[in-house]
Amino acid sequence: MTMHSVWKALGRITAAAVLAFLGLSLFCEVYYHLPVRVEDPDGATNYRWAPNAFYSRGTEGFAWGKMNNEGYVNPGDYREGDPVDILIVGSSHMEALQVPMKDATVMRLSDRFRDAKVYNIGMSNHDLLSCCSNLEAALKKYQPSRCAVIETINIIFSDYEFEEVMRGRTFHESVPAQGILSGFARQNHFLRLLHSQLESYQKAAAGAGRDNEDGISDSLLDAPKNDEEVLDRFTQWLHGIAERAGTRLIIAYHPKASINADGSLQVWSDASTIRQFADLCEKNGIWFLDMSGRFASEYAQNHKLPYGFVNSAIGDGHFNTDGHAMFADEIARIIEKL
Repeated sequence: MTMHSVWKALGRITAAAVLAFLGLSLFCEVYYHLPVRVEDPDGATNYRWAPNAFYSRGTEGFAWGKMNNEGYVNPGDYREGDPVDILIVGSSHMEALQVPMKDATVMRLSDRFRDAKVYNIGMSNHDLLSCCSNLEAALKKYQPSRCAVIETINIIFSDYEFEEVMRGRTFHESVPAQGILSGFARQNHFLRLLHSQLESYQKAAAGAGRDNEDGISDSLLDAPKNDEEVLDRFTQWLHGIAERAGTRLIIAYHPKASINADGSLQVWSDASTIRQFADLCEKNGIWFLDMSGRFASEYAQNHKLPYGFVNSAIGDGHFNTDGHAMFADEIARIIEKL
């Protein structure tokens, strides 16, 4: 083979690779299109999505839409001073990029409480500690008159983590630097999808996907995973923030769930830890919601799972439409009691 033939073959390979990359990038403009993240100057969350940006996600469920003017997933915009009655704070489950807007918790609550303004600032990678460290700023900005809901899939943390939040440390995941190459990678949705899949693989390989399943017990006789004295002070501290803001606080917990080999449902919730958390919340003026029982009864009676989609693992991942329906229904019951 002559050098001319070699260069000609390399040219064809390069051209094919470029065309394939362009084709996949164009496809991901519709299939997996996430806006860039920007810092939240108000501190209500660690970051937001770009305002008024289009989004679509087909890797888990499928939904598309537009962020509101602040970069959150809501049916409407927010202007400074707009009255908010019910504020939703939480993780990617409340961000709800996997389901159509009409099926998300924020819309279900808006339909349930027609006279109330429900506003959602749920954001990916915001766990309970992140939400609590940002809570004071969120309540100061939005001033929810009826209640604020903190959604979480985890209530087990170390004493050190609880203490750090009360000391004012912000659990913060910074927005990546915007160099020329990194800026291009953030704008190209095919590269972002590859990066997301690589991260998921690394977490699964490291066992992070199982999170709190190890050591979970359904016995009330076992010792709770959180220290009672520290958690007591932590819930008092949270109640103080809500009280100063003139609102009520709901901590809404939903455990992981999976299907056993025999077809039964395994709800990964620690009974003694939940009981302790619920008791201390009640003692300190916070409403606590535990979705464990609702998940179990829905599966037993209606064969419905809160997590998983037809294009993802059964019973795994984010809230599906049934999960949002269950979650919104239970939150609504508490709000009606308030």
